[in-house]
Amino acid sequence: MENVTTAYTANLVGKSSIFVNYLELNPSSKEYVRTSYSRASFFTLVCRYAAMMKAQGIVKGSRAVHLFSCNTLHDLALRTASVLLGSVPVTVNWGADTTERILYKISKTGASVIFTDGASADKFEFSKIKLSTTAVICNVDEVFEAGNFEPIQESEFVSLEGSDVRIIIFTSGTTGDPKGVELSYDNYKCNAKSFTAFLLEEVGGVNKIPIFNVVNPMHHTNSTSMTDWALRTSTSTLNLFSQYSTKYWKCVNEVAEGRAENSEVIMPLVSRHFDFLRDLVSGGKLPVEPAVLEENLSKCILLLGSAPVGPTTVQTIQGLCGTLPTVRFGSTETCLQVMGTPKPGVANGERLAAFKRGWEHSRNGQDLCGYYIGRPHDGLTEVIIVKNCEKGKDGYMVECEAGEPGLLVVKGGNVMKGYVSDPAATAKAFEEGWYVNLGDVCFYFPAGEGGSSKDVYWLSRESNLMIRGGTNYSYEQVNAELTSFLEKEYHLEKGKVEVAVVGLKIDSEHEDSCCVTISLFDEDADRERVEATFLDRAKASVSKGAKPTHFMFGQIPKTFKGSILTKDLVKRWEAEVEKKGVKQTRKKKPRVK
Repeated sequence: MENVTTAYTANLVGKSSIFVNYLELNPSSKEYVRTSYSRASFFTLVCRYAAMMKAQGIVKGSRAVHLFSCNTLHDLALRTASVLLGSVPVTVNWGADTTERILYKISKTGASVIFTDGASADKFEFSKIKLSTTAVICNVDEVFEAGNFEPIQESEFVSLEGSDVRIIIFTSGTTGDPKGVELSYDNYKCNAKSFTAFLLEEVGGVNKIPIFNVVNPMHHTNSTSMTDWALRTSTSTLNLFSQYSTKYWKCVNEVAEGRAENSEVIMPLVSRHFDFLRDLVSGGKLPVEPAVLEENLSKCILLLGSAPVGPTTVQTIQGLCGTLPTVRFGSTETCLQVMGTPKPGVANGERLAAFKRGWEHSRNGQDLCGYYIGRPHDGLTEVIIVKNCEKGKDGYMVECEAGEPGLLVVKGGNVMKGYVSDPAATAKAFEEGWYVNLGDVCFYFPAGEGGSSKDVYWLSRESNLMIRGGTNYSYEQVNAELTSFLEKEYHLEKGKVEVAVVGLKIDSEHEDSCCVTISLFDEDADRERVEATFLDRAKASVSKGAKPTHFMFGQIPKTFKGSILTKDLVKRWEAEVEKKGVKQTRKKKPRVK
């Protein structure tokens, strides 16, 4: 049986190579300040953090919420220290989670400690958090300044098994409260194997130097999996950015330019970053010569996840970066690693041909523009596409034929341990050993000549989600937030206003526009003032996922039970968009019947 702690510490202890460069954005100069740690010095730092954690009462099995103001070295060191102590980090989205959502996560996981930093005081409502929980709030900046923590010794490391929980990461909450996903050490071990063997094709002794850049704070699965992978290798270096800025591209260029022979530069990003890059180039604001950046990025692995990658993004990356993206597909419950586009064929056009095959697909006279999300990882992850995954329904777990849309289900060591404190939801997520809760509609083609592998293409989602900034936001979540905003902002009585949103790809093919329908009880009295200022006021006040793009007034179609008829609302919005002469970049496809 693998000694889990040894698997993480063996590549740190006594090693002088650089493990992490922390690039902290200076708010005044807008430049990044770099602090570097060798593997050995980082491990010493981690052991100091472990001593501090023990002083806060952390023991094996303790849950601790990580509530920081940005991507911090604190967080990276604490997550690594949790391995030595056997504690379980609980993630928070510092860019979007409300106080209520944070308190929900604390309560749901039974967290005993909240780790935070000094800069978080202006970001979160700590006075309200203190009143609503018994968890100890530990400001890591203050605690380290007040006490000199000696590193814990090896004799203090706990014994861990692969089935032990590594971390709890929350889903976006598609139908209300998000679910806490328990991911084990075995999940991350499978993740590391598939990432190395399939996406990178690493052979013995080859260096891998990933750019570790978590711009969207929802991507805790991505950040943890990349860190976990790097800890299991002996040569990788993480470049951790506190937050995204224009100067990010200058830093990326420097790293790519200094790329050593027989090494790789890996950049985990989302499609939105290339929209930023395009705007910087067109506006003449890129902090490096575009041709120089293109030459250097063409040698990098541009690793895109979180949302499928469409033709416009592929073409943008080709034009600005001189290469094609490597797509990584998965979900929180699958440790973000289900399948990916294979590395071979970037130069000779094989991958581009695979992308185009999905864009040009049609079946029974219906255009089915599919986005290529790659192949499963043989021996590690397994994928099938079925007609239905609800027991007792027609087509239950019957596999679709090539090119036929169906529901994507997966199996493998990457699939979660379960939902925290929710055995019923965990049981419901599995059918005959398959994880069936992805909610993605896909189709496949056989990969290669006579091979058993599949090239899989993404069509749509079953659930009512919007993709914004690479993050999933549920319609229900946004409806509630915008209704509350309207009531408070315009002093409307509760029940006098109702909101229903749908996401349509109007302004971007990978980002959903938030299309808002507002139903006012007293439209004559309230419509004029809401109509004049709603967009501007809401965009300045509500969370990122709820910021409205378009809105209209009207009755919200519902079932007799009171449920919103989303399909009818989508049709209404499509008619509205067409009437205004605005072209959708990509219509949502019908759900699988």
